[in-house]
This record gives sequence, structure tokens and C-alpha cells, in this order.
Amino acid sequence: MTSAHPNPNPARRPKRILLLLLAAFGVAAAIFVIFILFPLLRDMRPLVVTLDNRSGAQLLSVDLFLDGQESRYAYERKIPSGESRSIRPELEVQGAGALVLEAVDSEGRTYRDTICGYTESLSGELTAVLGADGRMTVQGECR
Repeated sequence: MTSAHPNPNPARRPKRILLLLLAAFGVAAAIFVIFILFPLLRDMRPLVVTLDNRSGAQLLSVDLFLDGQESRYAYERKIPSGESRSIRPELEVQGAGALVLEAVDSEGRTYRDTICGYTESLSGELTAVLGADGRMTVQGECR
């Protein structure tokens, strides 16, 4: 008497196990990339400062420098009121220091504040908002 349901082919079992192992390895690799490699790579890329001008006047000059060091970066373009710019300052770090942003608007007001209290590598992401009240607020972190 023959059975209505034949036994599964024994040669197919290793293929199924292999496919299951490959799928598990793929999921583990994806988790590793998302939670380990992406944060490490983000920490290694250069510092990006987004400057959001809400001062009510056009910014004529923007300078970034490390307090107590000779290295200085001048952003050459003007920033109209209500617009923002991403700036990647090219500074030579000679030890650790505080990163300072200084901006002058078309009405002669000067904004100056420390946007990163301590950095050794100038990496990370910061957003500096220049307000109409003359204050600068900073969000984000640098390393």
C-alpha cells in the first residue's frame, strides 16, 4: 500500500537549514550595521554646524574658531534672515578646546557664543539658532 503523502525528500532538509542559517546571519548582520557601524561612522565624520538665522537681519559674516587656538574658519556667504546654512568648518585642532561661533548681522549686532564646550576631533552635528532677541541657542552635540 502506498501512502497519499510521500515523505519529504531527505536531501531537501540540509538546503532548508542552510537557507534558515543564511537568513538568520543576514538579520544579525543588518542589526550589527544599524546599531554598531552607523553610530561609529557618524562619530567619525566631520563636524556639521547648521546655522539658522532668525535674527530679523541678514548675517554678513560668520566665523568659527577654537578658543585659545590660532585656527579660524570664515564662512564667506551671507545668510538672509529666515534661512539656514550647513557649515562644515575646516579647522586644525591642536589639542582640545571650545568651539566658538561669532556672527555679525547687517544691523551691526554681534552674536558670539560657545557652541561646543569641549572637542578633540571636531565631529558631530550642531544646530545654532540666532534669535531676534539677540540670543543664540544650540542643539546637538559635538565630539
